[in-house]
Amino acid sequence: PHIAAILNLYQDHLDHSGTLEHYHNNKMNIFKHQNSNDYLIYSSDNEYLNNKMTEFDYKATKYNVRFDNEKLLGNDVRIIDKDVYINNCLVYTDTERKLLGDHNLKNIMFVLTIAHLLNLDLDKAKETIKEFNGLKYRMENIGKYNNIHYYINPPKQVHQTVRQSPFIISSKSQQQKRTTKSFS
Repeated sequence: PHIAAILNLYQDHLDHSGTLEHYHNNKMNIFKHQNSNDYLIYSSDNEYLNNKMTEFDYKATKYNVRFDNEKLLGNDVRIIDKDVYINNCLVYTDTERKLLGDHNLKNIMFVLTIAHLLNLDLDKAKETIKEFNGLKYRMENIGKYNNIHYYINPPKQVHQTVRQSPFIISSKSQQQKRTTKSFS
């Protein structure tokens, strides 16, 4: 592919991938088939992915998406305070979005990088980000009561959400039972 992106590598999909190493190698294959005219986007914030990036001499131009305040070097995508920079140019200020959590901000950084590489209208991309509600039941705002925001999230996603949100998370189980727990 001309532009390929891997946001992270975790211990997922082992039920049909076999070993963790096999799963990670399969995901990394997307980068191996690129050449110097292509773009590779990854996040060195993810330890597994960062380690995998050193195992092969990838030919594509690399864009590293990170959460840190380190100096921008070359084809880097960083967030400093609330500002997202691509190649030292401010492209987005994170002030108004419906998708909550750092994981969604990281996704937005990847989207903006791809839009930048394709020379798409970044203003349209930013407007879409601002208005995008996300998927049903994925950090979906189901209301506000006594100044507390309530969200619904699938059980598998609750752990990641809880680490980042001082909110009430409602989780719908496979038996369609609703449970609510405060994580603040």
